Amino acid sequence: MRNKKILVTGGAGFVGSHLCKRLAQDPHNEVYSLDNYFTCSEENHVPNVTYICGYTIDISNLITFKSEMQPRRLYSSPS
Repeated sequence: MRNKKILVTGGAGFVGSHLCKRLAQDPHNEVYSLDNYFTCSEENHVPNVTYICGYTIDISNLITFKSEMQPRRLYSSPS
C-alpha cells in the first residue's frame, strides 16, 4: 500500500496535535502539519509528523514548490 500524504493545518494546537497523533499511528500515513504558532507551542509536537511553520494563505505555494509534499488529504483543525 502506498503512503498517504496528509496535511493538517493547525497541527501544533490542541485539537490539531491530537489529530496528527491519531493519523501518525497508521504506518501508511505520512503526516505534515502547517501552523503559524500564534496560539500553540512546539510542546504539542508528536513523533512521526513533519512540522512546517507558515500560514494557510501560503498553502498553495507550499504544495507547489515542495515536491515531496503532494497531500492526498487536507484536514483543517479549528483555531
